[in-house]
Amino acid sequence: MKIMALYIFLFISAVFNVIVGSVIGIIIYLKDKKNVVNRTFAVFCFFITTWSMGYFFPIVQNSESLSLLSFRLLHVGAAFIAVAHFHFVCAVLDIVKEKKKYIIFAYLFNLLIVLFFIPTKLFISEVVPKGDFNYWANVGIAYKIWLAVWLSYVVASVYLLYAAYKKTKGIKKQQIKYILIGDMMTFGTGSMNYFLFFDINVTPYLTIFASGQMFSIFYIIVRYRFIDIKLNSLEVLKKVFSIILSVVTAYLIYTIYSFFFPFSAKLDIPTIVGIAILIIFFLIFNNVVRLKFFYNFFRLSNFEYFKQTVFEFKNRNSFYHSIEEFQMNIKKTFCDKLQISSAFILILDEETGRKYPELIKYFLRDKSFLVTEELELEQKTRNKKFSFFKELKSLGKICFPLFFKSERNLIGFFVLGEKPFQNPYTKEELEVLESTAYQISLFLAVILYNFELQKQVKIKTQALKEQNKEMQKLLRQQSDFIAVTAHEFRTPLSIALFQLDDTLNSSKNNIDETEKNDLQIMKASLDNLKSLTQKLFDVQQYDLNKVNVKCEIVNIVEFLEKIYKDFINIMSEKSINLHFVNKIEGKCYVNIDKLQIRQVFHNVLNNAFKFTPKDGTIVIKLITINSHVLISVSDTGQGISDTERELIFNKFQTKKASMAMGIGLGLYISKKIIELHKGEIWVENAEIGGAKFCIKLKISNR
Repeated sequence: MKIMALYIFLFISAVFNVIVGSVIGIIIYLKDKKNVVNRTFAVFCFFITTWSMGYFFPIVQNSESLSLLSFRLLHVGAAFIAVAHFHFVCAVLDIVKEKKKYIIFAYLFNLLIVLFFIPTKLFISEVVPKGDFNYWANVGIAYKIWLAVWLSYVVASVYLLYAAYKKTKGIKKQQIKYILIGDMMTFGTGSMNYFLFFDINVTPYLTIFASGQMFSIFYIIVRYRFIDIKLNSLEVLKKVFSIILSVVTAYLIYTIYSFFFPFSAKLDIPTIVGIAILIIFFLIFNNVVRLKFFYNFFRLSNFEYFKQTVFEFKNRNSFYHSIEEFQMNIKKTFCDKLQISSAFILILDEETGRKYPELIKYFLRDKSFLVTEELELEQKTRNKKFSFFKELKSLGKICFPLFFKSERNLIGFFVLGEKPFQNPYTKEELEVLESTAYQISLFLAVILYNFELQKQVKIKTQALKEQNKEMQKLLRQQSDFIAVTAHEFRTPLSIALFQLDDTLNSSKNNIDETEKNDLQIMKASLDNLKSLTQKLFDVQQYDLNKVNVKCEIVNIVEFLEKIYKDFINIMSEKSINLHFVNKIEGKCYVNIDKLQIRQVFHNVLNNAFKFTPKDGTIVIKLITINSHVLISVSDTGQGISDTERELIFNKFQTKKASMAMGIGLGLYISKKIIELHKGEIWVENAEIGGAKFCIKLKISNR
């Protein structure tokens, strides 16, 4: 019973190795017949398959002649396994020409062995009982010489791979690592067959793992994009692999079941139950392998975190007001959170044009992103030369082109460096990043437009100052410029927002969740731009004294308590502690325009929120000084320098605090509102460590 099970197991192992070697070898060869890596690996698979087929015959355990024939046939394939593998390794490492004489020698040597020695007793002298087998081969002197050469080529292959592994980085290093692992499985388990040839009683139970190199190659095809297998071929590999695993596992279940409930020739209950269990288990296991194993095992373990982190970056509602701020947030997301070595955007200007002319030409011709390591592999394996490769390599590992409005309008690059542990970027991560690059293009386009607008305003202002015109005329022309700009923006923005709302709310539009998220991001950006346009319009109204103040008597304590409650939830997003401290006993009334004063406090509190770190503190404090009420907003941020305090309430300032309000307008508008109410607004250092905005209003009698 034990001997029969052993023979059956060897037969199943042979079938398993033949199927795996044939299918994977054929698919990889057909992928690219001209590629030396594909060809040499297919040859290696062929000889593994030929060697495995020799194990079909030992199932006839009582035939001495068939056993002898079996051992001679399997060594026809085994003879060339080592040299075929050595040839494949040289192709992967691009050293075929360098090792050409060793490759030719090995093929000729093994051809000599196959033609002249394997059929003779100098190679296999006889088959005799050994270990658990009725027949196993005794070997001659020619066999021992051949085996020494065979082992030397295996050792040479492993040495070349190990030496290359120590020198290389990134995706190539990972590919070499798993080829080495495959070698350990294939040669480590396959070599167990040799022990019995030299009368060492070790039964080759692990022969079934001799196709380990095929599985290893399959793994680096899926995870590390080896030899560029496309999706349709990959799906075939997955299905075949899952079926093979299912067959082997089902066979093991069959063996265990048959031990307790032997099958009979008749359809009795144990036999029917056993067949049913076998079929059900096969179907379930095959489904689990395809749906779970390939989804989890062949993706990076942190992909969900990677996806979530990038998604949060894409959906950031804040409006970026400068390149520096945008670069900082990119670095925070990709370098600090995802541990990527570098991440930045490169704006296309005269200097960039001089440094990266070939890369710019490529992106204007071909819009797809570039992966440095893939191009490097393609240059080596397909003998291609890319004129822009040095420029690309000097930037980083991946480079995405950034376009605005049309694919002819290239505005810059989005560049990423190495991932942690030199892991390559997976296919799924690249898809997420490609979508992110499009979003970055939109952000960058708005920032550049904003920058150009500020530049034009400054140029216009400077030109007017240099002409020594009257201040009122300067103010009017500047305000006219702002009014025209705001007017030109409002109509197209309103149309765009209307179309987006209609698209999002219409049930007729068949859009998936990803498209819906992208549209919502676009809507948020346009809302921010519309808000900025409104601020430009408001500035013009204040400059021309066209703002009407509709004052009413208001209890300032109740008024501020409502604003405090409005901001509680907003502050919780960053775990900021918001406190309201009322030092006034009883009621206190002021004569104010509620809408305008509310806008002032919203501007000041938004500014404090932006520059207060996580778990920080913001305090709203209310006190009276003589006939005035003093409201202060203090935060634990980094504070404001003396130079910034002098300019912070000026129009179109680029300092950090004022940038929280658009392009330097929020605090300017706030000051104008307070002045219309005959009050004062200023900023000073806070007792709790950050900035402190103070607003002083006159107390009114009811």
